[in-house]
Amino acid sequence: MKTSALSISIGFAFLFMWTGCAINQKIAYNKILTGIEASDKFTFAVATHDQREEVLDGSRKEDYVGYFRSTVAIAYPIGTVSGKNFSDDFSVSIVSSLIESGYRAQYVLARASDSKETILSNLMVSTCDRLLLFTITKWRTDSKPIDMMYGTDFIWDLQVEVFNKEGELLASNSTEGIDPGLDLALAGSTKRVQKIANSEFKDKIHELLSSPDVKEALGVE
Repeated sequence: MKTSALSISIGFAFLFMWTGCAINQKIAYNKILTGIEASDKFTFAVATHDQREEVLDGSRKEDYVGYFRSTVAIAYPIGTVSGKNFSDDFSVSIVSSLIESGYRAQYVLARASDSKETILSNLMVSTCDRLLLFTITKWRTDSKPIDMMYGTDFIWDLQVEVFNKEGELLASNSTEGIDPGLDLALAGSTKRVQKIANSEFKDKIHELLSSPDVKEALGVE
């Protein structure tokens, strides 16, 4: 009985510690620089439209970016470090990357409830030469036990559309998929997930903006 009681106590203590670590986890997306190529002859306006199902149906707030899952399959949501909507952080990173590369850029706020037409109209108000509209249909890290290890799945579905200042579509590109079981280790941590987020964000933005027609629309020779 003493052994059983001790085992149960240790189990509850471990679950308590794990739960404490899993709650209120945050990931930063507003400081990731991606090295975007474009023409210095253009000015750029950027907006990001969050159309993820879990945001649209109200089950998650717009700052949601993924999950930590416990050993008993309890999913704890991960939010943004900034506390802002993921779409805002996404746009900030794109604009910061453009500015870091020497281009003039600004971002336009967009909400999940906004229509595409409204967002495009707001982009046009900026009078910038190139209007970049990113649409997020899926984006999350999903950290969980995998066999005897702990790893993270990354799921995404993104689109970019490039318009001129009159709102005419010049080019578009999309990417979607899942990268399963990333960074397997004995235990999960926010630092590990942040590392995955940094890498995947850079990779997906590069993939979106590297197609020939998008590069041409951005003035890349």
